[in-house]
Amino acid sequence: MLTPIDTEKPSQLDALRNFAGSPDLAELERMLEEAKSKPAEPDLLAIIRVQGDENVHSNFLAWLLNPTANHGFGDYFLKNFLMDTVAQSDDACATIAAADWTQTSVRREWYALVDGSRGYLDILVVNWAAQILCAIENKVFSPESVGQLSHYRKALENDYPDFDRHLVFLSPDGRVSQEATEREIWRPANYIAVHNLVEQAVADNDDKISETVSVILQQYATTLRRNIVPELNESAELQQLARKLYLEHWEAIDLIYRHKPNWTADAKQICKEAVAQQKSWVLDKEDNNFVRFRSNAWDDFPAMRTGTGWPPSPALVLFEFNFRNDVKPYFMVPLSPGTDETVRQKIFDAVRQNPDAFQRNRQFLAPQLDETALGIGLPLGRLRLRSRLG
Repeated sequence: MLTPIDTEKPSQLDALRNFAGSPDLAELERMLEEAKSKPAEPDLLAIIRVQGDENVHSNFLAWLLNPTANHGFGDYFLKNFLMDTVAQSDDACATIAAADWTQTSVRREWYALVDGSRGYLDILVVNWAAQILCAIENKVFSPESVGQLSHYRKALENDYPDFDRHLVFLSPDGRVSQEATEREIWRPANYIAVHNLVEQAVADNDDKISETVSVILQQYATTLRRNIVPELNESAELQQLARKLYLEHWEAIDLIYRHKPNWTADAKQICKEAVAQQKSWVLDKEDNNFVRFRSNAWDDFPAMRTGTGWPPSPALVLFEFNFRNDVKPYFMVPLSPGTDETVRQKIFDAVRQNPDAFQRNRQFLAPQLDETALGIGLPLGRLRLRSRLG
């Protein structure tokens, strides 16, 4: 519930009026409009609509980190990434600097098995000669799953007991783990650092990399600036003016911020009310990121109640409004792990054979996983089938 502005406190109203009439605010609005009017740089990943795809970013990072890949700068990116993500006081800092990383192996989707529970770590870098590894869990717009980082840590401890283990939790804003124990172990890293390393790699290796690689890296830097860490698009002048405005009008700005709309909560409530108004629809499961529902007619079919991925719900297929992306919520049809793989395969085949109903850009049917579900996603009318931990 919103707290009303206290009109008995003239300072609050005066602060709002002073802020609204500030010439600096008008100048900031002018600068923002001017920035919007400039032609945008071409962004290849946005053109093919994969700019926010976590797998695409993990694939690109794995390529950059691989010292034997065909980018041409060897272990340059790898060593700098490692040095940037360890505390300068750590003994690991000197160890990393002294190690030979040229023959390091880099793996995507490392299979982590602990006590019968499975998952896939995004990137695993292993230096066998120096007995050092770097594990990277990458979160672009998806949240950290409960127990996810501890699961990976335990699997790495089991499989690489004698290695120095450097664990990195990468996200756009450099957030820390939600788990107190893992917060002390996983080093937070942000995509601003990745962006800066990409640009630095181009500048420092101009004589080593081809023109094609240079263009690819510049394109990736553009994607990061425009879609992952848009604050990098802001000029120093714009940032300074925004800071000046805040310092002079912090009371009004803080008041406005406290009363800003919660678009996700409002949109979720609208979706729930719309579902509740349909006699044949039943709300099934909800969390901070989605609202799921199903048709009650499906309950008459035993096969549709063989799902195991969303306890206590036994549903195999649900409809979902997904709100992980605050800017562009999208619609999905998640397909759960289940007790009958034949039914799952038939559903998948039916989707694949109906491209007019499900416009797809890629699809696959993953094996049964304990921790996750296969999703048939339709963001902006496109079909996406995905399966991974978290």
